[in-house]
Amino acid sequence: NFFMEQAANGQAAGDGMQMSIFKNPTVNVGYAVFATFVLIVSGVLAGYLPARKAVRVNPIEAMRQE
Repeated sequence: NFFMEQAANGQAAGDGMQMSIFKNPTVNVGYAVFATFVLIVSGVLAGYLPARKAVRVNPIEAMRQE
């Protein structure tokens, strides 16, 4: 574990906390593309499934029940 190694070396206190991972964070492009894809699919399903169910409802029957 990176943080345990830093603590063992005595670099976890003071200037050691300013590690390069916090100065220059990076994101793997593959992870970003995958996350974007998952979010798009989730959004489409979250909109499509209730809309499909709503299309099947007869408006007259729905108004009678309320």
